[in-house]
Amino acid sequence: MLEDKENIGEEEDPPTAEGLLTNQENWVQDEKSNDIRIGTLGGILCSIWVSFSLGDIMHTALMAVVGTVVSYVTAGYWEE
Repeated sequence: MLEDKENIGEEEDPPTAEGLLTNQENWVQDEKSNDIRIGTLGGILCSIWVSFSLGDIMHTALMAVVGTVVSYVTAGYWEE
């Protein structure tokens, strides 16, 4: 037990070079990770893009215009 108390605060030996990746290997790993992220984002955007049709977009725009007009007319009516 005394030996354990004496070793408190002492750092362990650093890991050997065999267990660490080189800078080039780290860079390659980061590039692969970025490629996966970009590919995933591209897939998500493509799947969202395909799910919208021109008719849906036009319907949404028309409903927004109708809502705006109704709101404007109602607000003008209640002010009087």
